[in-house]
Amino acid sequence: MGLVVVAFWVPGLTQSSVAIGIGGWSSLARVLRVGLWSTREEPFVQAAKALGANPTRVALKHLLPHAIPPVLVLVPFRIEAAIIAEARAALGDDFWGF
Repeated sequence: MGLVVVAFWVPGLTQSSVAIGIGGWSSLARVLRVGLWSTREEPFVQAAKALGANPTRVALKHLLPHAIPPVLVLVPFRIEAAIIAEARAALGDDFWGF
């Protein structure tokens, strides 16, 4: 998907940042999905459903607050990887000696 962005836009800092961001969101989405799937089986979520809570309320009050912290832990690492990828693209691969 990132290659499509680069192919259709004029090369620049914004376009390369968008391309890197498009490529990096999948790991965060995967962690969020696992957090939501594991939390939905917890007793307090089942109790809220049994008491007749609206599915939106269950999602906002019970699921998201327990699924977001692992994503927040990964965000700085994804930002770091994006900065390194951007610098590597700007300076060239030979600069890093790999």
